[in-house]
Amino acid sequence: MKPYILSLLFILIGVSQSIAHVNLLNPLGGEIYEPGNVISIEWQEIQSHETLNWDILFSHDGGNTWDTINSNIPINTIQYSWVLPDTPTTKGQIKIVQDNVGMDYEDISQNFVISSITAIDTQVELNKINIYPNPLTDFGIIEYDNPEHGPFTLTLFDTKGKIVRTITDITTNKIQIETKDLASEFYIYQLNTNTEKKFNGRLIIR
Repeated sequence: MKPYILSLLFILIGVSQSIAHVNLLNPLGGEIYEPGNVISIEWQEIQSHETLNWDILFSHDGGNTWDTINSNIPINTIQYSWVLPDTPTTKGQIKIVQDNVGMDYEDISQNFVISSITAIDTQVELNKINIYPNPLTDFGIIEYDNPEHGPFTLTLFDTKGKIVRTITDITTNKIQIETKDLASEFYIYQLNTNTEKKFNGRLIIR
């Protein structure tokens, strides 16, 4: 067999092995949830095997450690209702495992957020916060209600939960975010006083 044909075969084999066997449909990543909420974990089988059952796992630290949500789920099940834990995180992930007689296959979500306050406290109305433009380009403005003139702290997290920007001692009712040195992706922001969180949300930098 000619060398280039053999190389092509190896490439095709590698591609076929990389095709997903199970696909996680929800959550995908980027969602913001409150502790105690019930979410629907959903998946689909892409390639069938001699499957025994399904296992679902949760990570609060971006996939470094995993806790089992449920195991030995019947093979004809493609949805599971899960009560979110009372553990705030910006690096939550879900893993679905296709537990087979031979090799197991899995799919993992991107990071999602579990926060005790997903919007604002009872003293601030939701319609009193505004982000423009969103997605952000060169810069963006977060405008909010601050009748007592703060002080507030803005913290910006990337999808891995890493703090990428912190602005402190904000006493006005708006903040300008410069996007210089920030990658084009999804971010989580937290806007809080010294004692409590006021706002929690997401923005996109394009």
